[in-house]
Amino acid sequence: MTRQLKKWIDNISNQEKLISNLPDYYQYGKLIRATGIIMEVTGLELPIGSTCIIEKYSEKSIIQVECEVVGFKEKNLFVIPLENVDGIFPGAKVYSPELINGKVSTRLLPLGIELLGRVLNSSGQFLDRLPPPKILRKESLYTNPINPLLRDPITKILDVGVRAINGLITVGRGQRMGLFAGSGVGKSMLLGMMARYTEADIIVVALIGERGREVKDFIENILKKDGISRSVVIAAPADISPMLRIQGAVYATRIAEDFRNQGINNIRAEVTAQIDFTKTEQTLEQHKPNTDPKEMTIRSQQITENKNFGNIPEGIPGALSNQPSRPTSAVIEDTEDNDNKSNLEPLSENLSSNSEKSSNIQNEKTINYEIDRTITHNQFSSGTLKKLSVAVVINNRSNSDGSQIKLNEQEMQNVNALVRETMGYSENRGDTVNIVNMNFVDDQEELSHFYFWENPRLQNIMFSIYSRSDLQSVLDAFHNDARTLISPEQECYDYLKTTLSNALGEEQALLLLEEFNVKNYQLCKGIDTLKTMNPETIFHFIKNEHPQIITVTLSLLKRNIAADILSKFDNDLRRDILIKIANLSKLTSTAIKELTLILNDLIQSQKAYANTQGGIKPAAEILNYMQSDQDKTIQLMKEVDQKLTEKIIKKMFIFDDLQSLDDQSLQRILREVENDSLIIALKGCKTELIDKVLNNMSQRQAEILREDLNLSKPIKLSKVETERKKILDVIRTLSDADEITLKQDGESYV
Repeated sequence: MTRQLKKWIDNISNQEKLISNLPDYYQYGKLIRATGIIMEVTGLELPIGSTCIIEKYSEKSIIQVECEVVGFKEKNLFVIPLENVDGIFPGAKVYSPELINGKVSTRLLPLGIELLGRVLNSSGQFLDRLPPPKILRKESLYTNPINPLLRDPITKILDVGVRAINGLITVGRGQRMGLFAGSGVGKSMLLGMMARYTEADIIVVALIGERGREVKDFIENILKKDGISRSVVIAAPADISPMLRIQGAVYATRIAEDFRNQGINNIRAEVTAQIDFTKTEQTLEQHKPNTDPKEMTIRSQQITENKNFGNIPEGIPGALSNQPSRPTSAVIEDTEDNDNKSNLEPLSENLSSNSEKSSNIQNEKTINYEIDRTITHNQFSSGTLKKLSVAVVINNRSNSDGSQIKLNEQEMQNVNALVRETMGYSENRGDTVNIVNMNFVDDQEELSHFYFWENPRLQNIMFSIYSRSDLQSVLDAFHNDARTLISPEQECYDYLKTTLSNALGEEQALLLLEEFNVKNYQLCKGIDTLKTMNPETIFHFIKNEHPQIITVTLSLLKRNIAADILSKFDNDLRRDILIKIANLSKLTSTAIKELTLILNDLIQSQKAYANTQGGIKPAAEILNYMQSDQDKTIQLMKEVDQKLTEKIIKKMFIFDDLQSLDDQSLQRILREVENDSLIIALKGCKTELIDKVLNNMSQRQAEILREDLNLSKPIKLSKVETERKKILDVIRTLSDADEITLKQDGESYV
């Protein structure tokens, strides 16, 4: 490389750096025509839906008027102003804040969790005079709508925190509702209560067309701090243009949809807490040595004083120790001061008196001080949090075109900061936070283990394409063709049941036969024909037959039809028939053939249906459907067989029959049943019954009950039966009072 070439390269690099450091520039156009609310702009190329700014000059400043691009003709744009345009001159400058350095984009408005607790206008500008967030995600105002067939149905109850609404007009999650009333009746107060107490994580409030004073009053006095902390408020008052008010409503909806997309199935979080449940007590005693006595407290004080005066001489007479002491004398010199003489006389007298008196004085003083000590008794409560570990997995963000994009580094940092603040992160405690961003895969049902005829989707398609009669005709043809391959001694239904049981198991075989309506063809057509007749006609067919024939026929019919027919017999025969149904077991092949001949003679059909099941349960179900004389029939049966009648009464309504009740009756029953009793009674029940009960509770009650069921320990079957019996007693009491309805199968109500 030559020196000259290197010099040129360096110069070009320097110029490139200078150009890159230049501030962003805007491309300007100008206003050439204004007709009504439509204005024409030239010199700009912007897409429909984007925004542009028209500069309006006032006396002291330049005012920016926001406009929306609604059309174009050749290279000219048609825009609609979103604000007041009074004072705009022809040729006014027009530019787009979204057209920077020649790059154009559609209108972008702020979105994201950073908007919580803030008040914005319809253009995304903050009105609460608080500093804007440092990082603010902006996206287009309009997105692709969701396929309506992919939306979830409204199945869950939404607790709005207002008892009157929860009780009278229960709101479902995803439901739309309107609130219409005159002025001054409390609409804003009700809206504020719902915003504060609704069972939701984030509330978006759009105040469209309100007066400015009402907006401030709603935020400060109705929504209050606890409501604004989890809300985003969009204010588009009545004093702005209609276009901005419309945009405010659209913007609020866009914010709500953005939060919905972030929250539903887009985040998984696990929290592990190390908690110390040890309960400890501690006692400390501290002493303060070398304290100043003046600062100490006296506990006790003792003073002893002994005085003796004028003791009588004692001892051996003449001894020196027994002689009184002589007065002390001293040489006193004369002085010129005459006062000295006067002072000497009392002194001498005092000395002479002391010599004449003898004294003995003894003083003792004892003071005890309190020891300065401090006793501290500490009792530490159990449940001390020692460490928190939080793991969060976040789904990729959906782009406007439906594609998935990862969160950028700054967004991940924002989520990290939010999680730390939410959990109360403490570095001294040793807390840990792990956040991962990955693409979630929708759960797909694995159908590889199904045989093709077991696939529920295929079954639904078959039933939607072919009618039940078509399927029945195919099965009839298969039955006729298969008879040639089966030995005469073996029945076709039994052979089919045996074959399917060997291949799938007995339980699956019975379910498959029931699903495809495969019946015992020995008595198929006859009973099917009877089912198409009204009870009066069937009664005339069988009223003169043997009671055993009547018994078998009624056990094969629907319970409500059998009850109607049974009520037409006299009391004694009705009693005998019910007892025979209760004692009825499986029919033998001989009985099936005899019944087939009788039914063929009666209704001129062949191969009537004989998939019979007798016993106590059919008798109880028939009694359940009797419209009248039910109690009288039960009393007559007790006279013949007391024990059998009691068994039938117990089976008249079993616990599993709760699933067949209507929602209103089930809700009435649940109000009379204690929660603890219901938890025990639901142990071991089918999932369908449990779901039926939970769906008739509020969401909060259902969640508590489901959690209690999952955490409950195994319970003795006898205790479960006891609690179920209590609930059945409640059901019978409510049924006797006509507060609930037990008869459901096949009956219509108005």
